Amino acid sequence: IMGWLKDFFVGSSAFEGPHILIIALWAITTTLLILFTCLFAKTEKSRVLVIKITAGVLLLATILSRFIYNVWTPSILDFLPSSFCSTMGFITPLFVLFCKKDSKNLYYALFAGFMGGLITLFSGDDIGQERVQNTLISYFYHSLMVTLAMLCVAVKYSKPTLNKVPRLSVGLSIMVVYGVFSNQVFGYSNNMFLNSPLLEGTPLTWWLTGILIMIIAIIVSLIYEAITLKWHEQSLYKCYCVCVNYFK
Repeated sequence: IMGWLKDFFVGSSAFEGPHILIIALWAITTTLLILFTCLFAKTEKSRVLVIKITAGVLLLATILSRFIYNVWTPSILDFLPSSFCSTMGFITPLFVLFCKKDSKNLYYALFAGFMGGLITLFSGDDIGQERVQNTLISYFYHSLMVTLAMLCVAVKYSKPTLNKVPRLSVGLSIMVVYGVFSNQVFGYSNNMFLNSPLLEGTPLTWWLTGILIMIIAIIVSLIYEAITLKWHEQSLYKCYCVCVNYFK
């Protein structure tokens, strides 16, 4: 089996057969999981259980990825998160497991994990690696971060409203501090992509990517509120009222 997988995956590029297959499998399994949870997990307790199990699987997959990536490494420091996504691979499930439902901290963890996983899933940046197990575990935990975020929103375990967006900026800023610390103290060359682009050949360094994530978060929040809330309950309406009252 490993021989067939190696022949199929190694040397392939973005949006070729292996990458398209991964995206298709993710889309199918995510749809089935959300449908199963919405249709058959009728109680709040059962839906929370599905979410917690999914978070637990993500945490185990992230831990496994650190061993697979660094199986030949002589240093324990190499097992520490060394990128935005590997850091979110720990933060996202831990926050889902221990944060309160619909909290601001939970929103930060889910949205940041969602964006990191989505970029990797669709960019194909990790496809075609020489060690096929690296490719498989990478796409498994990246795609699961996206699935977990979508599941939490689908069952209203976390609501991406505008009042939570500032917490995302705080969380991303703390991650920058970790990136600088690990680069300076642990000797990483580019943790959090502070020194080179997230995707080779693009201007997407951390600084630009962080700004784009915040803009996308605001847009997503406004769309979510427009779909789920009445006009007078939406943040946009409240901002409008504040502005009108200020200029009276």
